[in-house]
Amino acid sequence: MASICNRIGCSNTMETTLQQLTSDALALPVQDRAKLAHTLISSIDEKSETDVSSAWDAELKKRVREIREGKVRGVPAEEVFVRLEKKYHCRDGGY
Repeated sequence: MASICNRIGCSNTMETTLQQLTSDALALPVQDRAKLAHTLISSIDEKSETDVSSAWDAELKKRVREIREGKVRGVPAEEVFVRLEKKYHCRDGGY
């Protein structure tokens, strides 16, 4: 953190505004801006993936609980495929 603050002219205790960061980032050479953009986007994607994974975990737990409690019943795969074939008019299994 200290090296970033030294580079853009702030102290560790000084809050850097979004405008200052943007201005400093835009002053970087193209390759450095690309690396920074990649790092920032990757940090968002990681959070999104974690959120999605957590949401799916919760959904799977809910579905398993509903099946065990008898609130819903599973549908055999063969039946699902027959329904898909009828709905999408495909007979060769090409979904």
